[in-house]
Amino acid sequence: MTRKVLTLSALGAILLLSGCGSDSDSGIDAPGATTPPPTTTPAAGVQGTWRGSINSPTPSSRLLETIVLSDGTVWMAYSNANDPTQTDALLNAAGIIKGNGTPDDTARTLNITNARQLSLEDDVRVGVDINASFVTGSSLSGSITRDEGPGSTALPSPADFSSLYRMAYNNNYTLQHLAGTYQGSLSTTLGKNSATLTIAETGAITGSNNTGCTLTGTATQRDRGNVFDLALTFGAEASCGTNASTEMEGVVSLESSRIGALAVDDDMRKAFIFAGNR
Repeated sequence: MTRKVLTLSALGAILLLSGCGSDSDSGIDAPGATTPPPTTTPAAGVQGTWRGSINSPTPSSRLLETIVLSDGTVWMAYSNANDPTQTDALLNAAGIIKGNGTPDDTARTLNITNARQLSLEDDVRVGVDINASFVTGSSLSGSITRDEGPGSTALPSPADFSSLYRMAYNNNYTLQHLAGTYQGSLSTTLGKNSATLTIAETGAITGSNNTGCTLTGTATQRDRGNVFDLALTFGAEASCGTNASTEMEGVVSLESSRIGALAVDDDMRKAFIFAGNR
């Protein structure tokens, strides 16, 4: 009897490992045996999670992560330039962009004229326009152009980008799927630190970085997909610096065992960019 149990356990582990894939996989990775698999919904319009790179005016090796919500809100985060070893835009985040527009599903275009970009490299905030075209559930490409002032010198203008759809967005994850403790990298306007976030099945969030700065917050399930709304408050510790007691709102996405979180304050003068694995 014992031998049969061990054999079945080993077979289950092999099957689970074989389900893990590359960038094109479904992103399903249940956190526990009692967690039911998520329901699924086909891709619709331009909404979804996307990953790619910023390609011009010269190849910069900047990675790009984009989230387009069903209400037209767009979040982007891009990595440092000229680091060919990086594999995740949020692990080496250099800037964040947020805007809102009305996608044209017939023309397959997404145009946003009220977006803002906050560079973590030189702490400059500017207005930007985003003009993109998409193929539902497949590709998203376009340009990011400054529309005011001299702007940040860190991200050239226009900056052309291309991205591919992440199938994980087809999974309608619940807070039960999101729950866990994640260790990773946190980038803010004050720099980059290692950090740990714990998310309960209620959506309650606690965390801290390696300097002792704490944070609390809440994740809230959205209407579909692998993206949740996010509300965060930094602690009042001196180690939090100018982020102390700052409230931010944003989004957090789940793919397999990895989360990516993007949030900004009301004036978009401060940012929170986290990537971690449980």
